Amino acid sequence: MTYIKKNVNFGLIILIVATLLLFAGFTVYYQRTYSGLSGEYEQKISELDKLSESLMAEKTKLNQTSYQLTIKSEREQDLSSKYQDIKTRKEQLEIDKALLQQELTTAKSDLASKEAELTTTKSDLDVAKSQVSELEDDISSKNSEIADLMQKISCLQSKGDDSESTC
Repeated sequence: MTYIKKNVNFGLIILIVATLLLFAGFTVYYQRTYSGLSGEYEQKISELDKLSESLMAEKTKLNQTSYQLTIKSEREQDLSSKYQDIKTRKEQLEIDKALLQQELTTAKSDLASKEAELTTTKSDLDVAKSQVSELEDDISSKNSEIADLMQKISCLQSKGDDSESTC
């Protein structure tokens, strides 16, 4: 039995050593695997941090672009309303211009007719002045004739009172 006991002890020692070697092997294997996984984890965390920073920068750019787009849209609406106001005002001014041109044409026509009337009136006035001048000359000549006749009458009356005077 000593042989069996010796073999059993030796077999147990071999079994224990084999178990220890296996345990040590698995420990080394798992330690290396854990180290690799831990390194990969740290690398992935680093990449995720970089991605997060990149996303934040892109988010900032996107917010800025969105803000600029909003401002541009507001400006566009403001300019569009101003354009409509100016367009309406321009159309109104064109209508006013057409009315004023029509009034100007009418006023020019009236002025031309008034100038024609004035020319006619001036010529009538010139004719009337010449007639007045002629009539004044006639009156003047008639007045001198009357004065002569009055003198003759007076002379004749005095002749009739005085038969010796000559007229």
